[in-house]
Amino acid sequence: MVSFCGGLRGAIALALALSLSNDFPNRELMIAMTLGVVLFTILIGGTTTKKLIRIFKLDNPPILERLGEAQAGVFAEQAALRRMEDLKTGRLFAPSMVESLEQKYQQNLHTAEQSVDAICAELSQNRELMRQVL
Repeated sequence: MVSFCGGLRGAIALALALSLSNDFPNRELMIAMTLGVVLFTILIGGTTTKKLIRIFKLDNPPILERLGEAQAGVFAEQAALRRMEDLKTGRLFAPSMVESLEQKYQQNLHTAEQSVDAICAELSQNRELMRQVL
């Protein structure tokens, strides 16, 4: 859908037109027409793709995907915070730099945990969604 509306398939048509042998009748006309269609689909289709994505709600991933991303964020931030202890004892980096990074990861962890909590609250209100996730 997105590649169709965005004009991303035009490269193949243009490559095929350019691959025509030099003695092909009306070769230049075929290339010019193909290029015109490709440009039209890129300009018209490409500018409307964002609206179509919103209309068909393709910008809102399924709840299971959102939950997985949020949980992955929590695990990643926890792993980064565990690594901070190694950086503190390693003395390779200035303590202020390590503390600054640690605060950033703490903040990111808090945000990721809030995302997981919000998704879990959404799931608890909708039994059908909960069944889909399980």
